[in-house]
Amino acid sequence: DASEHSIGAVLQQRGDNGWKPLAFFLKKRSPVKSVDSADDVIGFVRELRNYFDKLRPMEASWHGERRPFIYKDLTMTERVFVRHDAPKTTLQSTYDGPYSAISRGEKSFVVLVHGRNTTISIDHLKLAYIIAGKSEREGMPGCVGRPSGRNNNTQDVDPKRAENPPPSSDRLEAGTTRSDRRVRFPDCF
Repeated sequence: DASEHSIGAVLQQRGDNGWKPLAFFLKKRSPVKSVDSADDVIGFVRELRNYFDKLRPMEASWHGERRPFIYKDLTMTERVFVRHDAPKTTLQSTYDGPYSAISRGEKSFVVLVHGRNTTISIDHLKLAYIIAGKSEREGMPGCVGRPSGRNNNTQDVDPKRAENPPPSSDRLEAGTTRSDRRVRFPDCF
């Protein structure tokens, strides 16, 4: 009869020299031990709970210190871009701005964002290099560094373009192409 035998297995057992792998045992039970008492079951559950209470998670390890990239000239800049960490829409830029930097700290800046002073960590900031051109200084919209009129100088001819004859001058003045399409240039060209 199988109820007279106790069969057990231990996957690993702690011994004098460390953990010993897989041990099986088979023991014939005496008639007195064949009936489990409630005290044995309660004692087993108590020991099992104590064992699991003593189990602790393994300590986490941190292998190195990753520092964020910080621009060298960030302490001297007047305007900054702020990284946009929220989910982006199609064609949305990673950085918003440029915004004015009000005050600078060691780890954070106070930036004027939409009329409010906002404290932002320096690892969310990027330098804003703004080139002030002549038209920006005068407050007029237009292209920076481009002449306002068209240059009709034909002395500088590229050797590759010399093979193809230039379009007739009457078409250039009229603003049409060889296929009779109308040419429209922005005011800054």
